[in-house]
Amino acid sequence: MKRSILYKLLFLALLPLNIWAVEDIDSLLNHYEEESALNLKTKRDSSGHNIVYTRDELDKMQAHTLKDVIKSIRQLTMMDNSFGATELQRAGAYCTNSACVRLYVNDQEMTSGFFGGALGIFSEYDLGHIDHIQIYLGGNAIEFGNEYGFITIKMYTKDPDREKGSSVGLSYGTNDSYRVNALTTGKLDNDINYLLYASKLKNNKDTLGHKGYDVPRYSDNLNLFATFKRENDFIFELSRYEHKHDGLTGFGDQKTPTRSDRKSMYQYLSLTKYFDTVKLQISYAEEEVGITNNDYNGITLYDGSFTTEYDNRFENKIFRVNAKDSRTFGKHRFFYGVEYQHKGIKPNFNIDGVDRSSEFEGPDSIDLYSVFLEYQYQFSEDTVLLATGKLERYDQHYNDRTDNLTQSRIGIVSQLNENLLFKGFISQNYIYPSLEQLSTAPRPVKGNVNLIPTNIDTVSAEFTYKTEQYQVGLGYLKMYTIDPIKVNANKMYFNKKIEAIFDDYFVNCTYNFNKDNKVIVEYYWTNHNRPFSQSPSAGGHIKLFNTYDDFDFYTEFIYREGFVHKVFAMEIDDGYDLTAAITYHMNSTTTVSLKGQNLLDKAILAPIRGLYPIGTLDKKVMLNVEWFF
Repeated sequence: MKRSILYKLLFLALLPLNIWAVEDIDSLLNHYEEESALNLKTKRDSSGHNIVYTRDELDKMQAHTLKDVIKSIRQLTMMDNSFGATELQRAGAYCTNSACVRLYVNDQEMTSGFFGGALGIFSEYDLGHIDHIQIYLGGNAIEFGNEYGFITIKMYTKDPDREKGSSVGLSYGTNDSYRVNALTTGKLDNDINYLLYASKLKNNKDTLGHKGYDVPRYSDNLNLFATFKRENDFIFELSRYEHKHDGLTGFGDQKTPTRSDRKSMYQYLSLTKYFDTVKLQISYAEEEVGITNNDYNGITLYDGSFTTEYDNRFENKIFRVNAKDSRTFGKHRFFYGVEYQHKGIKPNFNIDGVDRSSEFEGPDSIDLYSVFLEYQYQFSEDTVLLATGKLERYDQHYNDRTDNLTQSRIGIVSQLNENLLFKGFISQNYIYPSLEQLSTAPRPVKGNVNLIPTNIDTVSAEFTYKTEQYQVGLGYLKMYTIDPIKVNANKMYFNKKIEAIFDDYFVNCTYNFNKDNKVIVEYYWTNHNRPFSQSPSAGGHIKLFNTYDDFDFYTEFIYREGFVHKVFAMEIDDGYDLTAAITYHMNSTTTVSLKGQNLLDKAILAPIRGLYPIGTLDKKVMLNVEWFF
């Protein structure tokens, strides 16, 4: 059955190529895929198993938000959780700590002081100022920062040294959704180039119904970003991001909220200074999170108390400083550095109009110190061996708790012959519990100060065969997850004493018809030792990038295998997400584009306890006009 589905998808996907592909075989690419100079500069094969979205691809995809990119990543499924926030669930499992995903804008990690990872806030991060995106699976390398994630997403902004002029874009679509964005670049005195960007996005979804109550679905985003740069000297960035979205079912026992929404604000300053081979970065971020949930049918807190009005506010501060350096001596390269990070929170709980903030117990800050070293040995002209070690210390400032931990990684990157590349890695990592999981407060779920880190051990290998016309990849990853953090029947976080074992496989192929037309086909599947699946264990996609005269075309078909969630007593059908986009370059100053997502209205649904399966993506059509000057 699965095989026949894949054959049908492949047949449907290849149809547009008969129309738009240019048949001149002599115009084939002399390289494997078209990548921008910035992308070539930031790509690191030694950092792991990576997926790259070039600037040209993002433009043809009309990838306006991060959701447009992450929804097709192998071994992962994009799903909304019961509070309306978007998460990435690894194949077959459910991640209870959003720190499973590490998100960066350049070198600035977009993390949450209280919740750990911040994808739930940044899933609709606007990409109008992003040049390219690199995604690393199976564990992050040490140069990405302190904390581990199964997936690391690095968004690189457009370089003010290269960008010229300004642009303005307007979009409008289904359910009165809209997007307005503007970008400008210029040069100040003393050879300082700058880039300024602003966007406003409103995404309205179809309202849900449950037990006679309307549950509205929406999100509202404001993104402001500025960078000032002097080549080989410094980079200064400042940003403010505001995000508001529905809280879906909220905390209520009957899942019947009369009001449920979440507001977030994240702003940061970052300074990167270069001293010969040394790179110093200092950053300061402030985060404000507000959760409002009113439910006349009641919300039960972890201590058994009952409320109908729940208001939760957090003010978080995150400070980071790190210094990195690299030295090469013949065949030996050393990359090393130190980093300090502080996360502090100030909580505020208002329950039925009564301030109960004093009931907060547990750590309200964590300091993290780390020192790291990566050694690379150029075994031969085509083979590099590497070993990484990191020592870390967590100070919770609560009960004098200190955790001394280590991370390690060994690997090999070898060009076996002119066409065949091999990567292999063995790593030992962990996920440290978030402040949300460690602390106890008048919330529906109780924290646990005795939580220990979740150990993550991985073994992975990948072969990539490339010619001028096509690329074929084959990969495998085995992951051991020990002591994962779950929520028990008493609504309390705890370490489940199990070893979850996952065997991940993937195969993909990129075929270049010429420099403007290509097709990408990928399929993955996962086996695991858990009693049932909590997310799709298999899936794949077909992507078509085409150009004909002044038109660009993009077609994407994403498949996710259905599953039965036994705990929620829900059966989730197979998901089929069809996206189609067309861009018309009217002239050098104006482009008009049209995009439809989830056109079959059959994208994978997310199981929501106490509700029913819901869609993360609505069926939607957007018209966009962009002017350059």
